[in-house]
Amino acid sequence: MSSYDLRQSHETPEGFDGILVGIGIFGAVVAWLSFFYGGWWDILGVLALLGEALLVYGCFVEPRQISVLHYREPLVVDPKTWIRILFFSDMHAGAIKHAEWYAQVVEKAKTLKPDIAVLGGDLVVDRAEPVHELEAFSGLTPALGKFYVMGNHDLVDRPSLIRQAIESWGYGCI
Repeated sequence: MSSYDLRQSHETPEGFDGILVGIGIFGAVVAWLSFFYGGWWDILGVLALLGEALLVYGCFVEPRQISVLHYREPLVVDPKTWIRILFFSDMHAGAIKHAEWYAQVVEKAKTLKPDIAVLGGDLVVDRAEPVHELEAFSGLTPALGKFYVMGNHDLVDRPSLIRQAIESWGYGCI
């Protein structure tokens, strides 16, 4: 059986940032040309500006929003007891969010009074050190326990460091 180094195939954040900067520059040039030359360039300019707006929203606005979705699913016929489960996924620490943002997520989560909390993988982008940005999740105290599962991003760089951090916050591995 051959070993496979996930780091060789994983996209680096610097490469992704470079692509975004390149797209941004291209869009700005097309928009400038549209206003300079007019004609059919106007259509491309409007499309370029729309693309720039979507790029900014998708990279800087939407990832910072906190969304809470509520589902009510009976696990048995005519349930007598309900369990409130909080499931967090794809935190991607080490990207554009910081520890303060994760603290806001936890404060919002506390108001929901969970019975169980689950961290559902992809806690970091591709480096293990930013897992400490998620330390605010140690402040959750659900009555029935806290659990986690590793995601593919968490296996790229020193998964044992990520496991140690999460388990030191009181989470058990699923």
